[in-house]
Amino acid sequence: MDEINDTNLAYIKQSLKPQTPTVRMTQSDNISNLIEALCAAKLEYGSVVIKNEDTRKNKAAKNTNSGFGYEYADLGMINIMTTAYLASHGLTIVNMPYSLKDNMYMRTRLYHTSNQWLQGEIKMILNDITSQGLGSAITYARRYLKLCLLDIAPVDDDDGLMAMQDEIGNAAMKNILDNQKKAKDNGTS
Repeated sequence: MDEINDTNLAYIKQSLKPQTPTVRMTQSDNISNLIEALCAAKLEYGSVVIKNEDTRKNKAAKNTNSGFGYEYADLGMINIMTTAYLASHGLTIVNMPYSLKDNMYMRTRLYHTSNQWLQGEIKMILNDITSQGLGSAITYARRYLKLCLLDIAPVDDDDGLMAMQDEIGNAAMKNILDNQKKAKDNGTS
């Protein structure tokens, strides 16, 4: 195990600084075959999402953030709902975490068998300098990049409100989420 020295300490401190996530999307020169295959796969996994609403709700209920009361589709659920449909159309996703200039990034690439690709990259923000903190940042980045690349709206997600938590405070956050839930329950959202 590496010993902690001034260089490592500077890297750790940089990783903990409040930062704005940086997102970048890139693609191969031609993505026409990839887009055709993605559209076909999306028709299939999109109908699975609709048909399995009760299953999704039951699974999502296990993933409720008790502090704010919203539900979310975890990475495992997203993989179960999409992987077979992507593969049947020659598509797969590969995740590649890496570090560059004291920052951690996740690159998620959607490949097609025609060698065409579409990718997203996000700068990962570490809230905790532990293996668990890194694992959490990696899972978060993988989930959101996959949702973005596959154009999937997650179950009862918080619409990014958690990212604003420090700015508006927990009480205001809970109020916003409660109002969203009431509107949804009343059929007005």
